[in-house]
Amino acid sequence: MSSADLRQSLSLPVLLLTLLSLQAPRLARSPEQSNEPYAWASCVHLRRLCVGKQVRVQVEYRVAAINRDVGSVWLAPNARGVEENLCIIQVWTGYAKVKTPEQSRGGAFVDVEKMLQ
Repeated sequence: MSSADLRQSLSLPVLLLTLLSLQAPRLARSPEQSNEPYAWASCVHLRRLCVGKQVRVQVEYRVAAINRDVGSVWLAPNARGVEENLCIIQVWTGYAKVKTPEQSRGGAFVDVEKMLQ
């Protein structure tokens, strides 16, 4: 059973989301292309943090031209009761870079200062 079949059988909603104010290495879209350095590691890191876990998604805006939502993903509260933002985790672990406000079409992430620490 493929992952698409499993999703359909479980009726899980699917949301394609671009993480707000982040620039991550890109995976190749075809066999002729190659992955950017650390693209696969970044993808695996995101999966380990999110798959099978409860998350909260906050959509900030929508880019109609590419039919994509842009926003943040918050992991379930940890032992201290604090929700962690996936954008901040990706930056702190080195798997993504923070976009400058000029690079962000819809404006900068509200915690951009925290991501830059």
